[in-house]
Amino acid sequence: MFLVELKKIHDYLWRIKPFGEMKVPIDIYGNKEIIEKMKSDRTLSQAVNVASLPKVLPNVSVMPDGH
Repeated sequence: MFLVELKKIHDYLWRIKPFGEMKVPIDIYGNKEIIEKMKSDRTLSQAVNVASLPKVLPNVSVMPDGH
């Protein structure tokens, strides 16, 4: 399980603020069940990796199906 701090914006939008090497925030779309699934697979760690790439702007968005 990948542990990050998720901030609930509303029922279907969550945000990870930049930390470590991340250059931009991550917006994640999905309900609570989808978010829990993403916590247990590699979706969030992959999103953090993308948010750490050079020249990524203005944010990373993760859709409910994990892409």
